[in-house]
Amino acid sequence: MSGARAAIRWAAHPAVFAASVVLLVNDHVLKPAWPGSVTGKLSDVAGLVVAPALLAVVLGLAVPRLPVRWLAPVLTGVVFAWVKLTDVGADVASAVWSGTVLRDPWDLLALPALVLSWWIAGRCRPLAVETFSRVRVVAGLGLAVLATAATSSPQPHEVIVVSAGPEGIRLEGTFGVATSPDGLGNWVLDAEEPPALPDMLSRRTRSACVPSEPSHCFRVAGESPRRDVGDLGVEETTDGLTWTTSWGLPSQRWDAIERASVIGTEGMVSHSLAVVPVEDGFRVFVADGSDGLLVRQTDGTWERVEVRIEGRIGLRLSPHPLTYDFDITHWPGPPLLAFIVVTLLAAVVLWRARRLVAPVRAGIVLCSAALPLVGLTADGLPAIMVLVAGSLLLPVVFSLLGPRAAVAGLAGTVAAVAHAVPYGLYVTGTLWTMKAAVVLGAATTVVLLPVTVKVARWAGRRTR
Repeated sequence: MSGARAAIRWAAHPAVFAASVVLLVNDHVLKPAWPGSVTGKLSDVAGLVVAPALLAVVLGLAVPRLPVRWLAPVLTGVVFAWVKLTDVGADVASAVWSGTVLRDPWDLLALPALVLSWWIAGRCRPLAVETFSRVRVVAGLGLAVLATAATSSPQPHEVIVVSAGPEGIRLEGTFGVATSPDGLGNWVLDAEEPPALPDMLSRRTRSACVPSEPSHCFRVAGESPRRDVGDLGVEETTDGLTWTTSWGLPSQRWDAIERASVIGTEGMVSHSLAVVPVEDGFRVFVADGSDGLLVRQTDGTWERVEVRIEGRIGLRLSPHPLTYDFDITHWPGPPLLAFIVVTLLAAVVLWRARRLVAPVRAGIVLCSAALPLVGLTADGLPAIMVLVAGSLLLPVVFSLLGPRAAVAGLAGTVAAVAHAVPYGLYVTGTLWTMKAAVVLGAATTVVLLPVTVKVARWAGRRTR
């Protein structure tokens, strides 16, 4: 197998299409709900089926005579092994994809999936010209690009259990298990596999007292009937009877946090605490969920501290910012990088593959238009990603009626951008609630999708 047309047949094969669906569903639904080795290995297997096909398309467009059926799986396997066997490879992968990619030699058990992908490449039939076949090519190639670029939507790491032991301060959470001699730095990742969530929840210490002062106690806010600080905060008593708020976020700061982070206040809960005696008094460590670690210093001041796990780029537990100034540099970089790469790929297609059917070219161009929107919305908002992808894929299907894919592509891009505008207004403060952004975004999609379809159909009729 060689050439772009053969590679596109490979990427459009039903088995690759199915693997792309598995990759999307697993990374955006199953992983957040059931994190662990099973969902992790499922992503590896599905990704190793999809990745060689996409790499073959790129290689086939760049150098048409390359034996992509053999070369693409080999290159994919080499890169995958480099990522899973070396810290440098894992760190580079973490920088390219959103989230954290961990070095794990056991993931190499998924390598036989490359053989399956190679076998699929040898079973691809010639590219047909019927409408159904062309729709399958566009949908399959587009879904594969989308699944690969938007995979592993990063979920906020949460600190759930904090405890003190002979090794120092121990943190357990969705990132695994980490320890520090004093709880103030030099964190080391002891276990990359997170403990089961029910086990962590059952081990939480919700209240504790100073060993030398039995009546001087602390408890997390969730244990109190008071709700002036929500579930993120700590209460204190010095007589064992009267509780007062020792630390908590002011209510007016919650809205700022909602705007400052795509994930908003999700997971911001004071789960557990530990009171640790030290030479000049005591410290209190509080596991604050996605807000990281809260520490009461010996002088009585509270500090939200950042936890950096040594040796892992990207594994950083940082408190949410309490203020937010809109800045384009806050937007996700890797999806925008993917956008640039795929846009260049689209340019190569239009320049070198003029004989490819117009819908195939249109599909790649539209996928390149979709990537920045996916990058802006996939962080914790998979529903928006689905709506944006839908507003782009429908015009692709209707553009099969004629070669004026640019007109249909522009209409689809306008619809997707219009849908994303309310969310941009929300993070900048123009819209005050997420509910308003969701309603306006959905209404915009409902109104513009029929218009987009009409434009695409008109473009198709004009070219007959």
